[in-house]
Amino acid sequence: MCMLRAAGCDFDVDQFLSASSIQPTKVYHKGEPHLPGTQPKGPIHPDSGFNAEVSRKAWDDLAGQIKDALTFIADHHAELNRLRFFHGVEGIEIDFPIYLRIGTNDVAVQCDRFPAGLAFAAGSHGIALTFTIWPPPNPCGADGTG
Repeated sequence: MCMLRAAGCDFDVDQFLSASSIQPTKVYHKGEPHLPGTQPKGPIHPDSGFNAEVSRKAWDDLAGQIKDALTFIADHHAELNRLRFFHGVEGIEIDFPIYLRIGTNDVAVQCDRFPAGLAFAAGSHGIALTFTIWPPPNPCGADGTG
């Protein structure tokens, strides 16, 4: 899922979200465990922040994710400006998950790009653009029986 992420050590995420049209899918606070349900004594969050869904398009549909991201930025223009300058926010990004294609179907090099319109729209709100590249799904299923 393509996600907006915002975080900062002194970011009062609850205060920001209390008056925001952006609906978070995850909210976390500095000092809380990353995985409170399964690892309550595990690693803790060094900052506070939230994630919000930008696109549900499949990881092999980058064009669809980009289209949805442009719509998200347009729909939340004012909120993204408020977020950019909100006290304590140290970083904002939109993360695009995509599948690794190298090594599949004779692909030797993988090249993906963000169009200038998205780079400009995101950059004007102080939003970084990130690709997170994942191994492709196992076509035979997790147990290899397909």
